[in-house]
Amino acid sequence: MFGSLRHEFDPLEREILERAFDAALAVIGDGGAKSFLRGKLIEVARVNGLSDPETMRDILLTRLSSDRGTRLNRQFQVSARID
Repeated sequence: MFGSLRHEFDPLEREILERAFDAALAVIGDGGAKSFLRGKLIEVARVNGLSDPETMRDILLTRLSSDRGTRLNRQFQVSARID
């Protein structure tokens, strides 16, 4: 799944990415989000570096939760101005 990143990550790092991805997908439970999650996880790895899969999963889920809250706040602000 992360084989296309051979030039950027070594085999062990790709294995860590794969495990973190599987762990995050298990929490979210949405198979339709695979490519979105894959992209976000690669972003996490590039910004934070690679660590153990559980830590990467936690960073990914925290980021997704934060992104969701930001979008909801923007929607609320727009809605409040319209009302």
